[in-house]
Amino acid sequence: MSFLFKKPRKKRLGGLSRYSLLAIATIFFLGFMGIGFAYWNDSLTLRSKLITGYIEPIFTEATLSSDEGDEIKKAVEILEDGRALSVDFDEAEPDGVYNLDFTIKNEGTLPVELNNNNFCIQSKNKYLKLKMQEEKHEKILDSREETHGQIEIQVDAPDIEDDCKEGFTIELDYHLAN
Repeated sequence: MSFLFKKPRKKRLGGLSRYSLLAIATIFFLGFMGIGFAYWNDSLTLRSKLITGYIEPIFTEATLSSDEGDEIKKAVEILEDGRALSVDFDEAEPDGVYNLDFTIKNEGTLPVELNNNNFCIQSKNKYLKLKMQEEKHEKILDSREETHGQIEIQVDAPDIEDDCKEGFTIELDYHLAN
């Protein structure tokens, strides 16, 4: 009968025990943590750019003509499915000036920006001087758009007696436009 004489437990703060207070504080803490995470997650913004498609600028036409306007037949050949030009001089005259007219078309779905020099020119001939005509073509080509350009070729060899039988290759230099 000793249970009749036990002292009753003291209840704190309006009848709540310390374990109850701890449980309630934990619930409030987890609730505020969830609200804080939701606010942070809602205000977090990611900005990115996704581009799908392909770029494919190609040479579609190219002709070589003398300074007087006479076209030189079979001197220019489009190589690598339009990605390069091969220019061969069979009978270029010393101190002659020639013009290489070309057309570039963007066959891809994304805009293309032609780089500053626009071309990678590979020539083994020290007598050929190549000069791009100033800004006759567009720098950025949208899909299915084309542009025209011209390169002036000067044979700088007054001291040789034979015709210049050399050539060079031109490759496009480009990247995706922003």
